[in-house]
Amino acid sequence: MSTMHKQDPEPYVDWGHLPLNILAEVKSALDASQAVSITLTSARLVNRHWNRWATDEVMFMNLSRDSHLNSRMDAIVKRFTRLQALSLRRCTDDMGPGLRALKELRHLWRMEFKYCEMTDAALADVGCLTSLKTLALTGCWGVTCQGLESVARLPSLTHLDLRGSEKVTDRGLRALCRLKSLTSLGLRGCGWSAECGLITDEGLAHVTSLASLARLDLCWCGEITDEGMSQVAELKSLAQLSLHGCRKVTDRGIERVRQSVLPRRLSTGWR
Repeated sequence: MSTMHKQDPEPYVDWGHLPLNILAEVKSALDASQAVSITLTSARLVNRHWNRWATDEVMFMNLSRDSHLNSRMDAIVKRFTRLQALSLRRCTDDMGPGLRALKELRHLWRMEFKYCEMTDAALADVGCLTSLKTLALTGCWGVTCQGLESVARLPSLTHLDLRGSEKVTDRGLRALCRLKSLTSLGLRGCGWSAECGLITDEGLAHVTSLASLARLDLCWCGEITDEGMSQVAELKSLAQLSLHGCRKVTDRGIERVRQSVLPRRLSTGWR
């Protein structure tokens, strides 16, 4: 009598232990719906298997009103090793020590600081994150020209937004002229602090060395004149120029830009 050997059945995989490749497909579908950040946060609470997967998949993180940033940053860097973008909003702690830990994130290419109390010392640590391509310092009133000397050390930077950094003046623009890869520069509302100086036509002369610049926001830089527009006209790659609130720029200056570079979007508004 022959002996029948029954094959062992395939191991049953329940939803709590789905293979990582299946979970990756789920994430791809969520990426398309822009719901992935919320879902990953919830997924980390399911069990250890889902927690490990979701933690590895986190690439974008937002931290808001965090007064204990430095004590948390080491843990964030060790756990979320694939982090590509980090946004900090209204963080009032001295961020320098925490920012130093970010050097370990090899994939980090985007940093956003919104209404944070940035110091020159903190920007010195940001200047060591040489993989950064995008840096936003929106409403960071502590940013000074000295701090921008550190920003100018970022060789791969293509997008820089300094909106509301009222202490940024012509001197700061002189430092930024070293960022030869820069394609977008936001100076909206910069140079409003009379005690520190202003952004003028002289500062724009430094911007003309940024040959790759395609987008320039000069809104509310009220000391810029038609002479500055003659300098902007030298930016042959310029595709978008914003001049709202530049009251000393006349139709003559705008026409000078139109004749030279023909930006696809020229926003002037009230002058």
